Amino acid sequence: MTYTLSNKVFIDASSAILLYKTGLFASLVDTWQVVMAPSVFKEITKTGYPGAAYFKSLGEKTHDRSAQILIQEPTAAQPLEKKCISMGKGEKETIQIFCNLAGFCLSGFDLSGQKLKDSEPRMAFKKTG
Repeated sequence: MTYTLSNKVFIDASSAILLYKTGLFASLVDTWQVVMAPSVFKEITKTGYPGAAYFKSLGEKTHDRSAQILIQEPTAAQPLEKKCISMGKGEKETIQIFCNLAGFCLSGFDLSGQKLKDSEPRMAFKKTG
């Protein structure tokens, strides 16, 4: 399967754990390319977390399959508005990864971290390129 932005799911730790607990994460992985920030993967694979061993196995490549969870680094540091301060690192990075791959910028900053013109909307996505 070739993965495009339209068949990727960007997921944070709490969502992944809830889907695991309900037995729905396997269906998600079978249908979509699951993308996680490294901080999210680190959190959900901690010993004692629900599904830690399961998630760890999905993040590893084996001799007969590729990794089923794509670990993606956020590539551009963009400050998020104050409304997002209460988010955890994994949540912020998940949003950043989506913006990087979709070619969006957030909250008055472009993908290189440069401030946009004051006339640009805040907390809005702007397609770049």
